Amino acid sequence: AYIAAEDVHGVRMRAKAYSEFNKIEKGQMPFYILGASPNFREFEQVQDVARAVVALGDVSLIFVDTWARVIAGGDENSAKDVTEAVDMCAKLYRATGATVVLIHHSGKDSTKGARGSSALRAAADGEIEVSRFDDDREAQVMKLKNSADGQRFGFKLHVVPVGLDDDGDVVSSCVVEHTEVKVREKKTAMAAKGANEKAVMRAVNDLCLGGPVSQVEII
Repeated sequence: AYIAAEDVHGVRMRAKAYSEFNKIEKGQMPFYILGASPNFREFEQVQDVARAVVALGDVSLIFVDTWARVIAGGDENSAKDVTEAVDMCAKLYRATGATVVLIHHSGKDSTKGARGSSALRAAADGEIEVSRFDDDREAQVMKLKNSADGQRFGFKLHVVPVGLDDDGDVVSSCVVEHTEVKVREKKTAMAAKGANEKAVMRAVNDLCLGGPVSQVEII
């Protein structure tokens, strides 16, 4: 069961692309999209989700896309708000027997992991980080309770046409294409990105042409 709280149309297109690419007949894929944005800080709304999932039958996974959308009114930097919402996930698990998978974003500095309170990561039984390197992508197990972490899985997104729009233009979506994991060198420093950062780096490089430069001179 996939709670598409952020982009239900996009998720439907992904499901359609998967079915067509893998030649799965309509109604044969055990995948259900819940096009709603429940608030996981409200017990009654979580109860509604549980009832909807139970009505589907034997559901083993509940994806929540995204975490930020289902804690509306809460502060994802607050340990108290995050813990309360995580407790609702535990209630959902107990009511349905399905593992709850939260889709969340990293902060501006992806090396620091998921944005917001560390209470989320502390409560999670597992964490999988998805990273992009140009056209290549990788899923790495960062945390796995009672088992080994560190496993890495490479993949690309393969474009699949799924139909035509009202203007007759091709509408497409993507499916995952598994690839080998590539060895990547660990970056020792972040590259300059913004115009100001690049200007500073040019100035520092110019200073260094004449020999060693002190930190005071650079500042």
